Amino acid sequence: MAKAQLHEMHCDPPACISHIMTTLACVGKRFGDAGLQDIPIESEVVASGSIYGVINGHHYNQSIRSHKLLSEALQKLSLQSFSDSLSEEKAQEYQNVMMQLHTTYPRADFKRLVQEERFDALLEAYKNPRKEFPVVQLLLSGAPTST
Repeated sequence: MAKAQLHEMHCDPPACISHIMTTLACVGKRFGDAGLQDIPIESEVVASGSIYGVINGHHYNQSIRSHKLLSEALQKLSLQSFSDSLSEEKAQEYQNVMMQLHTTYPRADFKRLVQEERFDALLEAYKNPRKEFPVVQLLLSGAPTST
């Protein structure tokens, strides 16, 4: 994190880094035994001897890199699962929106696309799966299910 970004957060660099390390340690403590420590080792992002320092936040740069990679991988899996759950027509429509966003990113067209209703609909469906996933709606409604 650049000093300017830390200054915008109204935090001196040592305190912010300490806060980030504590947050990383909390995430590592909570999810370490759930496979969080195995994924970076198996994917050869972190050496097995360094994983404890990465999980508890003491190896700051490696920890930030590892958490970013894990976050991106989980987001990609979530988006793929979301896409797979849609009808073919909806999936194609959302894929077109994502492709347009990808191809126009650095230009002014990107801002216009993000403000369109199509993007809002995609974002809302992704954030709120109840409308797109009937099973989730059923489970959240508390209706009895047959076993």
